[in-house]
Amino acid sequence: MKRQRGSPPKGAGNGSTKAEKESVLWRMLAVTVMMVFVAMGAQYYYHNYVYLPGLISQKSDLPQLGLNLDRKTWGTYRSHVYFGLRTPHQNSPLFGLIWYEQPGMNVIVPPVRHWCDQNEGIKGYGWTLADGRTFGKQTIRDSSFDLTTDWINEGHTWTARIATHSTIKTKVALVFYFLIQDAESFLHRLDENDELRSFRGYSQLLGNFTVTLHSDVSSEEYSFLAESTLHYPDATRIKEAVIAATEVDRDHQVLRLPNRYVGGEQGQTKFIAIQINLPMNASIEVSFSNDDEKALTAVRDSDFVGTETSYIA
Repeated sequence: MKRQRGSPPKGAGNGSTKAEKESVLWRMLAVTVMMVFVAMGAQYYYHNYVYLPGLISQKSDLPQLGLNLDRKTWGTYRSHVYFGLRTPHQNSPLFGLIWYEQPGMNVIVPPVRHWCDQNEGIKGYGWTLADGRTFGKQTIRDSSFDLTTDWINEGHTWTARIATHSTIKTKVALVFYFLIQDAESFLHRLDENDELRSFRGYSQLLGNFTVTLHSDVSSEEYSFLAESTLHYPDATRIKEAVIAATEVDRDHQVLRLPNRYVGGEQGQTKFIAIQINLPMNASIEVSFSNDDEKALTAVRDSDFVGTETSYIA
């Protein structure tokens, strides 16, 4: 029997059909693997950048522990940041530090430090001498320099000293921020004649207060950002707010805050951040005082030790 003209030989299409099936299977496998990685990435982002920060900023409804803590005395009750102070009261104002190394002519955004993160290149950090309530001494080993944070309180006031240590010639942008957490408290507008070296405020918990920055660097190294709306910002988004507002100062080849109020030019503020570009092997002193008590100033290194029993971390 003759084979019809144009008909393929028996079994000629089996190879191509098998190859097509394998190609489809490989594509399905690739899509599945990609979906798994996307799901894992989304879960990681949600857990670390949405869920956990939300827990940190959310005020707990649990009853207060009977630790006999003075609600107006500041301490290092912000263990999730490299350096931060607050009182034990849930509506306490927040003080904290954000920093990064100035990149110079490099336009790449440098690593910005705020939250404690083991995956961002910090070689080591932790309190070497502290009691958590009256004083503390800490050394933070960044990638190319060391940062020391010392603090001590006196009554309802406190004084902190931040110093840079390195053999390289560069500057570190230190961003000190103060955040109000209740509706009745506020920060006064910055006095430009004071060259950003102090600001005042009122706290329903602490009364009238003044935050002062003592440093030998020139006023050109100072810049600020303030939130002038009536709503206090989310404490978990401070770093992102600072990064978003940072501008390039091409004249001085540095990154700096924009020297403006977000939300308008009028009204009292709930958030103030002041940046100081500090050279290496230099220090700055920050103090908090109220109407009844004045903070210690020009504190010697040996004085950053409390009177109570301390521990070595």
